[in-house]
Amino acid sequence: NFSVKYAEKFDVKKSSNLVFVGQTGTGKTFLSNCIAGSILKKGHSVLVLSSYLLVEMLKNAVFSGSNALKKLTEVELLVIDELGMEQMLNNVTIEMLFMVINERYRKGLPIIVNSNLLPDQMVQRYTERITSRLFDKANSTVLLFQGHDIRLKNKK
Repeated sequence: NFSVKYAEKFDVKKSSNLVFVGQTGTGKTFLSNCIAGSILKKGHSVLVLSSYLLVEMLKNAVFSGSNALKKLTEVELLVIDELGMEQMLNNVTIEMLFMVINERYRKGLPIIVNSNLLPDQMVQRYTERITSRLFDKANSTVLLFQGHDIRLKNKK
């Protein structure tokens, strides 16, 4: 119900960030894709990508001058899937991820982040600067997904 309401009432300048955390296979990616699809159907610009592809885009922006940073900081909704599973590249991953998140935070543009990492694990991996912006209680809603990996359940 929360996700349906979020998508129905989506407003680029008013909608909060969503941070979905929890174990593998509990529906984080599925739910964020459903939200993104609904928002896209309403005519908003949406970019959904894995953290691996995000790092590739950031690496290309740093080393080849692509316009990826502009796209990442201007799309109306950015969805980052599997944050925490990407390769950590010196002087790219944390610094550029911070730049993207901070720029979107400054502009008031929402992000949906899916991760298996809990907040204390994110601080260790990404620093307080990134985690503080993602988990800002005034601008983010954090949902904890609990349960068993649905992919491992026997189908009947």
